Amino acid sequence: MKVTLVNYTPKPLQTIAMALYMTRGRIVDIKDIPDKEAKYVFEETTKSKLTGMWEFVNFMFRIDDINRATSHQLVRHRIGTSFMQESMRITDKGEFSYSMPKTIQNNVEALDIYKGNMKDISGKYRELIDMGIPIEDARGVLPQNVYTRMYFGATYRALYGMAEQRMCMQAQRDMRNLMILIKKEVAIVSEQMAKALQPICVHTGNCEFASDFDAKCNLVKYYPKRSIEVHDVENLII
Repeated sequence: MKVTLVNYTPKPLQTIAMALYMTRGRIVDIKDIPDKEAKYVFEETTKSKLTGMWEFVNFMFRIDDINRATSHQLVRHRIGTSFMQESMRITDKGEFSYSMPKTIQNNVEALDIYKGNMKDISGKYRELIDMGIPIEDARGVLPQNVYTRMYFGATYRALYGMAEQRMCMQAQRDMRNLMILIKKEVAIVSEQMAKALQPICVHTGNCEFASDFDAKCNLVKYYPKRSIEVHDVENLII
């Protein structure tokens, strides 16, 4: 999976500060807000639940080699987000590429079954299209782990909430990896904003998934400091 930042709100920290000042009856030109002041304002907003000013900051990413199962999880985040995805009704996937879970990679017998099934599906998909079956109908045989690509847009407020949920060990590995890669791209714009993207327990100091229906958390096993740092991101994809 690859995530690339393709567009974003210029001067995001100043944008947040400018919006906050409006609530205090102040009209401030964005160019008149120094970096140090903007960083201070942002840090203070992370201490409050009143984060509407974050909605003025937008990010747009291109995501390559994301499997369809993960993209289906991503599009469930419907507030403050936008999506444009490769259409499998139109795009002939040919001899498609696909993701392979580590649990299968590490099991020789399972790997043989998995790869054999994918090869068989690829052949049947091609047979259907060669018979004249429309792509939009032939796609029904394709697996959930077939790779696709998409554009994903989100406000910073949406990203913050997504990170709380999807960087948690409750989430599937691919979703955690996606959020960590997004975090890395946000750091290109602002390391301060990227650093704040964390599992919810880092923000609250408590596990927020403690019911009998939730998976037992083993976050500390992977993140001893209970915080995911930008500079460690390559080592934290688990």
